[in-house]
This record gives sequence, C-alpha cells and structure tokens, in this order.
Amino acid sequence: MSVVEKARNFGVNVIFLEEMNLDLLSTTHSAFCIRNKRLLNDAPSAKVRKLRSPFIKVVDRSECYKPLVLEMKWPDAFTMFSRGPNVLETRPIDRERKTTFCELCEVHFNDLQKHLSSFEHTKKAADDKRWERVDALRSKLPSVEQLIENKIKQLK
Repeated sequence: MSVVEKARNFGVNVIFLEEMNLDLLSTTHSAFCIRNKRLLNDAPSAKVRKLRSPFIKVVDRSECYKPLVLEMKWPDAFTMFSRGPNVLETRPIDRERKTTFCELCEVHFNDLQKHLSSFEHTKKAADDKRWERVDALRSKLPSVEQLIENKIKQLK
C-alpha cells in the first residue's frame, strides 16, 4: 500500500504537484481580488471616520490592498515639502551682521562687497605668488572635460 493510498484511507485530501501548478496558473489576479473582497465582506465592519485634512491617501486601483493614509498636522504638511527655512517659525531672525574672515588678506570684515573692492584685497588677489600652490594642485586634478568623458565611458 502506497503513502498516497494510506493518506486517502485516513481522509486526507492529496493534491499532486502538477495539479497544484495548473490550479495556480488558472487563478488570476482578479480572482484573487474577488476572493479577498468576499473575505473582507464577511469580516466584522471597521470603524469609518472622516480623514482630518491635510492628508495623503494612496489607493490601489484594483482595490485588492488596503489604502495607505498619512494624516498630518498643518505646520508639518506645509514644511514637509518646502526646502527653505520654516516660515511659520516665530522666533526673531538674527539680522546682526557677523564678521567674516578673508584668508587671502588675513583680516576680519563686515561688508563683503566693500572688502572685495578694497585696494589691499585686489592687490593681494593679483599677486601670482599667492596662487602658485593652488595652481600646482589644480594641475594635478583632471579637467572638467576629462571628468565628463570618464563619466560618459562609465555609463556606456
């Protein structure tokens, strides 16, 4: 007596692998959805409430899956997608001018435009000896054209 015959004698439903594959292939996505809707209709009803605005709701068109819902508080929703500073921030903006340091002239200054147009800064910026180390470093690096060519080669 084979294992299958013994299982059937005990009342066990035996399904062969070939039959299971055919059954799985014949079952479509829509049949799966219909079966799930039927199961959901038999389930106890859930509490339904109105969503608080603002919210984001993502719904599956076939309605097989539960919708994804994100409810937000108003300031969070406003600042969630903005890239700038929070306009709803109530603390005062610090308008005090801060001193900046010029590494070329080695001095502190308050007004950038005034410092850049000053005689001392333009004189030191025109001195080629100050830029020798920067030029030497830049000559070791690849040019922009070489970087673009390398990137194109990588993408091919």
